Amino acid sequence: MCCDDDEAKTHCKIFLQWYVKNSGRWEVCLGPEEHEWKREVAAAITVTEVWKCLVVEADATVLLRKRKEDRTHRKRWMLAFAEKDKTGSVAEISRWIAGPLSRNFDLTLEQTFVKQAATAQDIALFLDTLWIRASDIPLTASTRIAFHTYMLVAGIGGFRNASILGLPYKHIRFALVRDLDDPASTKLIAHILIIQNKRRKGIRRNQDDKIEFTITFVLGRFFCLLSLLTARALADDAFEVGYETFDDLLNHPRLERGSDYLPLPLKDDVLDRRAIPPRPLTQPLGILEPSLRNYILSHSSGMFQHSYQPRRLGRDLGTIAFGQLGGGSGDERLFEFLRNSSLGRDERAPVSPTAEDLAGFQRRRDIQRLRTELEGVTDPAARNLISHRIAGIVKSLSRQRVLQLRETYFAEADRRRGLGLPTDDLAGAPTVSQTPDMRVGRFMRLVGSGYGLGAMDRGPGLER
Repeated sequence: MCCDDDEAKTHCKIFLQWYVKNSGRWEVCLGPEEHEWKREVAAAITVTEVWKCLVVEADATVLLRKRKEDRTHRKRWMLAFAEKDKTGSVAEISRWIAGPLSRNFDLTLEQTFVKQAATAQDIALFLDTLWIRASDIPLTASTRIAFHTYMLVAGIGGFRNASILGLPYKHIRFALVRDLDDPASTKLIAHILIIQNKRRKGIRRNQDDKIEFTITFVLGRFFCLLSLLTARALADDAFEVGYETFDDLLNHPRLERGSDYLPLPLKDDVLDRRAIPPRPLTQPLGILEPSLRNYILSHSSGMFQHSYQPRRLGRDLGTIAFGQLGGGSGDERLFEFLRNSSLGRDERAPVSPTAEDLAGFQRRRDIQRLRTELEGVTDPAARNLISHRIAGIVKSLSRQRVLQLRETYFAEADRRRGLGLPTDDLAGAPTVSQTPDMRVGRFMRLVGSGYGLGAMDRGPGLER
């Protein structure tokens, strides 16, 4: 490759073709065949990334040794992958991936997802569903609170996952401050420090890798991040003084005259513990002015437009372009509403397979074969392994069946509504549960419907 050798390029092409062709695996399916071969590589960008990794690895290992052996001609033994490079053997293989390889294996050249912004209404709906539909989203109480906390922190600043997940207590500072509107009272606040990832390590000449913001109690309970962090700290017995309840925290500390700020330190042994667990979660982007957004997210406007700009603009471009000459729609609120990615939600859409579906799964040949195998095994570890295989098959089939049910439901519901026909018989009402999680969700709803979520009062929904 370094010498632009045709045989070397042929070997690389053969390997990449082999990679695409053999990238699939046998997976369970709903049809009578029960298993089907699915190729996992469907996009040309995936192959390009594999090619990039190969080039980088070769340059850092094999070619590095070659450069040490032949120092006189060390520049000859270099390979680099550059997106805009149009010459050389590496670029030739890249063009071949985007051309003949993609055509032969029907690889898409487009991105396979749609970029959408998560608005405040979207986040509120997600959180409402998280609690009210707890029976459909089985999580431990700790995980549910952690997800709620994560959504709020991510929604505030659009920080990267790695900057939020695993947030330690040492990056959260609680304090009491004097209430400026009522000097005899105090307010609880918390300072949250976010450390940006994807930054160069070593000696720093600035502090732009750190963002600190302050929160306090807010009326909308779904959006009260301080309540969640304080509850987590109380449950973990994190305060140095040993506060056990909110009342202790708000009533025991005293601000003397002439003092307006009182830190509420945490115990030394909890500072490295995680207030937000390091679990992979979905990240919404906050809606910020460009200069502030770029500073918080630690990237340029060009990077935002390249990787983060939603496809749906959510603005009345006709009025922007023609102004009053076009009459002006006067529908600013409508276009703001249309920015919500959860517009297509429907609380009655199926979220679980039916009892008949689950019974049918148990009649499959692969599950019956595993159950027969299970009956003849006495070793606990082996029995546990077989049981997990059965549960994995049922979980995969359930996911596929729900996708089928939802696709059928939305198609028929849209058709009927377009004809002005009722849809009451298409699906039952969402499961009504009186679990503690649901009661928490209803409590949060008591203050929260005033932030433009009139539809929420009719019940939570799940996006298509």
